[in-house]
Amino acid sequence: MLYLFFGNDTTKRNASAQKIIAGLQKKDANLLVHDIEAGQFSLDGCREHAFSQGFFGGTSAVVCRDVLGGDANEDIFSKCAEDLAASKNHFIFVETKKPKSLPLFKKHAVEVAEHSLGSKKKEDTSLFALSDAIARKDKKNAWIFFQKTRFTEATPEQVHGLIFWQTKNMLMVKQAEHNKEEDALPLSPFVLGKAKTFSKKHSLKELQILSSFLVGMYHESHMGGEELGASLERFILEMK
Repeated sequence: MLYLFFGNDTTKRNASAQKIIAGLQKKDANLLVHDIEAGQFSLDGCREHAFSQGFFGGTSAVVCRDVLGGDANEDIFSKCAEDLAASKNHFIFVETKKPKSLPLFKKHAVEVAEHSLGSKKKEDTSLFALSDAIARKDKKNAWIFFQKTRFTEATPEQVHGLIFWQTKNMLMVKQAEHNKEEDALPLSPFVLGKAKTFSKKHSLKELQILSSFLVGMYHESHMGGEELGASLERFILEMK
């Protein structure tokens, strides 16, 4: 079976995919869930998943995330669309942009839905304001700016990346202060100034823990764990 959820509303798009998976898991406790990204998408891989069976004859759910951004993968999909649609397994495509192969999905898919924010856009400065608020330990404004990012085209990966970058800069400053090597920092004067100011609100140990936590959050979300946007939201709500 085949499904497509696309559009720049990351939250609703991912929620639709998760709803399908949750429904399948209720019907099949042995459901296997696989995540496939653009570099892993291949004709042989699609056909292997289409005709394979899980333990005890169970089914699989294959979540393909933003794999149709290039002509090569669109061509692969066109060659295997019928096999995926006819399979007992479930292929859930989650795309930011409308795929060129949309007509094929409409022809073969069980469900096709667009989740877009329309023309509403906010400046990317909300991302920097968010990372600054987190660096200041300003929970209230961090939450406000996080909500504003939902009305931009920023992905959870971009939001996470900027928070991690800010944390890494503060950690570099704190370590340099500890080792008395501040003159060797490879940061621009503007970035260095902000990192020095923000780092005063954190101990070296706090920043080391936060850096490791953010790395773990990212990898967990890409290994079938909690969705990255939800992890970021929980992280901000639990800030102290």
